[in-house]
Amino acid sequence: MTDKPGLLRRAAMLLRISKNTADPELAASLVQKAADLQAQADAMDDDAPSDSKSGLDKR
Repeated sequence: MTDKPGLLRRAAMLLRISKNTADPELAASLVQKAADLQAQADAMDDDAPSDSKSGLDKR
């Protein structure tokens, strides 16, 4: 399993590449893959226990 920062780095890299390619189909594929990686990273937040979800307040 990849950590969240790793997924976000990969997504950012794919977006940079998509902006620099002249092939619109390749660019669209790269953007879609970046969105998939972002969704995976976001899902890691949903899976991780947090104080706010448990009702605990750190104040």
